[in-house]
Order: sequence, then C-alpha cells, then structure tokens
Amino acid sequence: MVTMAVAVTGTLFYSAIAYSDNSALSTSNNDFKRLLTFAQFAHAAYEPDSAVTQLMENNGYVITTIKTIDNSFIRFYVATNKSSKSQLIAIRGTSNIENALVDIDAQLVAHNTLGIKLHRGFTEATLPISRALDGILHKNHTIQLTGHSLGGAIAVILAMDLNTRGFQVGEVVTFGQPKITNMMGAKKFNQLNIRRIVSDTDVVPLVPPVDFLDLTKIDIYWHLGEETVLFPGKFYSTLEGIKSMMRGLTFINKRFSEEDLYAHQMSTYLKLINDKLNDNSIIPYDERQRYLKNPRPQGGYF
Repeated sequence: MVTMAVAVTGTLFYSAIAYSDNSALSTSNNDFKRLLTFAQFAHAAYEPDSAVTQLMENNGYVITTIKTIDNSFIRFYVATNKSSKSQLIAIRGTSNIENALVDIDAQLVAHNTLGIKLHRGFTEATLPISRALDGILHKNHTIQLTGHSLGGAIAVILAMDLNTRGFQVGEVVTFGQPKITNMMGAKKFNQLNIRRIVSDTDVVPLVPPVDFLDLTKIDIYWHLGEETVLFPGKFYSTLEGIKSMMRGLTFINKRFSEEDLYAHQMSTYLKLINDKLNDNSIIPYDERQRYLKNPRPQGGYF
C-alpha cells in the first residue's frame, strides 16, 4: 500500500466527548524521535527551497513540487519516497499570531460537504490548497498530516475532507494549532488519529477562547484528538476533551506579547521535543507545580 503524508504549519454537553488525563502512560524515546521528524517536516515549510530539498533527501524523499498560493503567504511542498511508497505534503503556518487569529474571521459557519461547523477564516485558507492538491492525492494512499499554527488548522480540515471523500487518513500531528470546529464537529470526526503538540505557554492552541461569562456563545470551539503539553526539560502531560478545553480559560482576553511569539515559534517546539529525546517523564497536568520551577499563575513556565 502507498502511504502519503500531508503537512501543513451545539450545546455544551461534557459527556459528549470523553475527557482523559493519561498521566499514567509513558511516551518512549522512539515516540519523541517520531515527533521530532514530524516537527522537522512542519518547520521545513518555512525554509528556502534548497533546505526543503535537502531535508527531504536526507529522509529518503524526492521533491515533487514546491508552490506558493498566489496573493498569499501560503506555501506547500510535496515530496515522494518511492522505496516506502510514501508521500509528504507540507503547508506552512504564519509567524504573525494576530494576523492568524484576530484578523481572520473566527465565526463558526456550516460546511455543507462535511456536515459540521468550521472556523470561517481557516476554512477559506484551506480552499486554495485543496484545489492545488487535486490530482496529487490518491485514494489508494494512506495520508498522514502535520503542520504548525495555521498550517496545523489546515491539516485537520484537510484530514476531515479527505476522510469524507473516502481517502485513507493516517496520523495527523500538529504543533501550536488553534481550534477549528465545535464539539459536534469534533465528535463527528473523533475516529481520526489526531495528536496536537502544544507548549504550555503557547496561547494559540487556546483560541478562539471559551468565555462562560457570555451566555450567548452556546456554540463554543472544541479541539479534536489527544493533546500533548510540553514543558521545559523532560516533562510533559497528555489531555483530551473537557480538560484540554478548560486549560484555556485563564487566557480569555489575553493580549499577545513578545513572550507569546517565542512560545509559538516552531523553533521552540523543536527545542522542547529535542529536550525529551533521551529522557522524558509524563506528569499529571493538574499537579505540574510539583515538578516545574517558577510556574506562573496563568500556566506558563518560560
């Protein structure tokens, strides 16, 4: 079977999606090595063509195409590994947090094909990439996706779309990905194998935020998949569902700072993963103060 990888940077019922804090589990060093590979592929989407080509060759891939969408910053590349019968498609995110999350329309709107509501701005950003990939993706391929920031949001929307169209969707690994749908949307696609890698100080995965003080916002944003929260050094936590959503409550109406820009950078994610390659330890997120130095009230540690 041919494998393909894609990289890109209703009413609230808590029982609809199970919450788990998988603190009793452990992540092997090999798992973090795999995460590092995904992170390198996502980071490469920001790099010059020559750097992308070299990275792909080092991993057994040959570049098929590198393309920038007209009149936008969106850029993607496609690479093929003939020996493993795999392909990689990478779409970059954005380094400007406010452009990605404030200026882009955050309204949830109905998506007729998927049958769910999606973030309007991220959906519109996905459309030209979907059109550009026509003729490249094949239904006898298993498709894996990875990306950072806006690229991660696009990766999840693409995974939903490909799944609906009968493609075989494999792993989806994102870094610093914002939310893209509501609880019902997340529930409909909970069969997808989505893993979100976040820094505990990165505010982007926490937006759009949940504001329980505004009772008119019944239809709130909700993440898909398992969340791996990275701390400095060897420590990390895993969360899903309601606990993942509750993590963002303290960031409501937070103003972005230079520190937030650093926490959101792909280079920061690469460092946090590298720190855990040889020694890593999972900790309960609610008990992180026992393990970490100088925790801040809002949950940040840098």
